Amino acid sequence: MTYAPTFGWPLVLALLLLLAIAVAASLARRLGLDRALVVAAGRAVVQLVAVSALIAAVLARTWASLLFTLVMYTVAVGTAAGRGRTGARPAAGRTR
Repeated sequence: MTYAPTFGWPLVLALLLLLAIAVAASLARRLGLDRALVVAAGRAVVQLVAVSALIAAVLARTWASLLFTLVMYTVAVGTAAGRGRTGARPAAGRTR
């Protein structure tokens, strides 16, 4: 049995509630993260909508799916080759 979430107003309300809890905790503890949390949530929504639209468009066409797979493979090989030369992965949040 598989489960797929239902995307609708209940999910939107649940996510907004979680965001409100995070903002409230930031305000209560005077962490100063309330604005950053809201901005990060907004950016995440925009990015997920964009990626979802791209994937939906790619999956609608066989040639686009093959091209997308080739691009992802090329990026993965380039990333792995770069890590292989240095022998280590960069630290989280750091770029080379």
